[in-house]
Parts: sequence; C-alpha cells; structure tokens
Amino acid sequence: YYFKIAAINSVGTSAYSTASAAVTPATVPGAPTIGAATATGATTATVAFTAPVSDGGATITTYTATSTPAGGSGTLSSAGSGTINVTGLTTGTSYTFTVTATNSTGTSAVSGASGLITTLYTCTSAGVRTTGGGACAVGDIGPGDGLVFLVSGGVWYEMAPKTWAANETTGIQWCSDQTNSVTTGTAVGTGSANTTAMLTNASPFVACTSSAPNAVRAYAGGGFTGDWFLPSKDELNEMCNYSRNPALPSTGTCTGTQNGAFAASSYGFVDTSSYWSSSQLNATGAYKQYWANGKQSGGAKHYLVSVRPVRAF
Repeated sequence: YYFKIAAINSVGTSAYSTASAAVTPATVPGAPTIGAATATGATTATVAFTAPVSDGGATITTYTATSTPAGGSGTLSSAGSGTINVTGLTTGTSYTFTVTATNSTGTSAVSGASGLITTLYTCTSAGVRTTGGGACAVGDIGPGDGLVFLVSGGVWYEMAPKTWAANETTGIQWCSDQTNSVTTGTAVGTGSANTTAMLTNASPFVACTSSAPNAVRAYAGGGFTGDWFLPSKDELNEMCNYSRNPALPSTGTCTGTQNGAFAASSYGFVDTSSYWSSSQLNATGAYKQYWANGKQSGGAKHYLVSVRPVRAF
C-alpha cells in the first residue's frame, strides 16, 4: 500500500500530500523447514529446523514442535533457525515431528514431517534408573522390569521374573495342537518371530491356543503386553549361561550348575525343571533345556514343561 494525507477544515479539503513509501501489512510467517529429529531420552527428543524465508513482515517470536502420534511438544523463543527440546513422549515409541512459526499476526502452516525416531528405553542398575538404550547392560533391570541377560547385535534381551505365572513351576504344553508344524528358527533374534508363527499357523495346521506362546504373549511386565515371547533355542541357551555366571556369562554351550545366589534371586530357575524354547524340532517335538545340567534336547509337544518369557528392546 501507499498513503497520502489531506487536511480538512470548515472550508474544505486540502490537496493531498505526496505518496508515502510502500508498506505491506504483516501476515503469518512461511512454514519452517524441518531438520533432523533425535531421541535424547526415554521421553524426550530434539528437533532441528530452519527459519522460513519469510517472517510475514513481523519478527518471529516462537517456534513450536509437535509430535505424531500426539503427546509430545516443545517451544523455542527465537527469530532464526534452531533446535527445539521436546518433552512428554512415551518410552520406546516411534514418532515424527513438525514445526510451526509464530509472529504477532499468527502461526504458520506446519513444516514437512521429520524422519521417524524411537525414544530410548531406561534400565535400572544398582537401584538407579538410567536413560537411553545404550546405557543398558547385562545384569540391569530392563524397561519391562525383566533382567537383561544378553546384548546381541545392538538388541537387549530381558527375562521375566520367576514369579511371572504358575507356568514357571507347573509347566505348560508347547502347543495345544500336538501335530502343529511350523517353521521356526533356532538362532538368537528369532524367538519373537517363532512365537508369532506358533500363534498364527496357517491351515491345514492349527494355531496354538492356551499353550506356551499364548501364556508368554499374555504376560504384561512393565506394561508391555504382547511384546514378550518364548525364547528361541539359542536365546534359551544364553539364559542358561547367564544363570551359571551372571557376572561373566559364557556364549557357548551351557554346562555346569546354576549360580546359587542367582538361583535364590527373583529371576532364578527351577533346577529340576526343563524349559521350552520356541524352536521346533519336528512335527511332534520342540527343543527344551534341562536346567540342572544345561542340556538341550527334544520333547513331545504335549509335555508339561516350564516357560519363561523374554522380550527384546
């Protein structure tokens, strides 16, 4: 816009002045450009952004970052580019973020979405809760309130306490369908997929019901319902190794006897029992491990064998 001024009295109106310089009314800023999002803790993250090309004609006073799914947000009082600290997130949850800019006129459109990040987990060591998945170590208490017994390939594995359910002592069938045939792995890292396969086995075979995989999936340690699974053959062996020497677990074939202090702890195993793995041996049998000597062997799927849930994070 341009403006001219005239004076008015009882006689009339003067000539107009010369035109003013051009002026443009302020509007909302342009949308910021999103940068990298980074998880910084169990419930926090940082979101970087670049200021928009246009501030709308009024100084930008605040930038706001918002999470998807909702729950996390943060603000930064700044006129230029920067990094926003976001709080209010949920442990171990994946998020993207957008940023808006605000000036005296209003708030901009949202930026594009950031890349997907996952907030970190927390572990307890010597009674102190630590932040960040990388801070977890063997022997810590994990986010599911289980004992971390193995770290492999950047993944942490925790076992439920022995008081998790009656199945720890009374035992349970490997699968309610005694001829259930399902492809399962034996290696570390396959237990969760094995458990899912047991529960979703396709026709002509029958999915397991009211049996070992159902029991572990129903466990809700730390609030993680559905995350717990029946360990694979090799994951079960690593649990056995931990029970022998919690301070320095072996990675070979489990031998010897259970450490006395560990056996008496909240996570000790029943020495006189065998424990199911999620690894199938054949159409009628699956791998189990006898805790007294660590020996792994096959067992008929209808046997009542002890079960211990684990989860990975």
